[in-house]
Amino acid sequence: MTYYVVDDFLSKEDYNNIRDIITGNEFPWYSQNIVTGDDNDNPLEAFFTHYMYSGLGTPMGVRSNFYDACCVPMIKKIGNAILIRIKANCFPRTESLRTHKFHVDHIFPHETCLLSLSSNDGYTLLETGEKIKSVENRALFTKDLLRHASTNCTDLNCRINLNITFIGV
Repeated sequence: MTYYVVDDFLSKEDYNNIRDIITGNEFPWYSQNIVTGDDNDNPLEAFFTHYMYSGLGTPMGVRSNFYDACCVPMIKKIGNAILIRIKANCFPRTESLRTHKFHVDHIFPHETCLLSLSSNDGYTLLETGEKIKSVENRALFTKDLLRHASTNCTDLNCRINLNITFIGV
């Protein structure tokens, strides 16, 4: 199987701590004009990110001040891995649900862990047709370059997730 879902992925304490930091007023977000890295993206589909770690295969040298508090519990739970990138994504609410373009996070083989930081009507659409709903503390793991598409949400101010890409060892 090229994906699986784990509900209640983190302990309640770790999850609440990460959620409270990332959704707090002190957490900086940076505007992005392209959701999938495709220059043909709809320019109205802007979103916000915060890179917490960037290593293999991505611009090197990023390590956010929030790395220890937000990333270490996730890394420990994932286990042995070579980290590629860790970033938070924030998709603002719109009147209607919008599905972005299919994409893979990197062009080389890797795995992804996508942690939902709230329950909302957004989801991740897999190229296989499955929709993985955004449920708080739910982790979606994908591998084998499984194409997927993100959405925003309509029932909260925004849909936020934490995206970790890695190579399992």
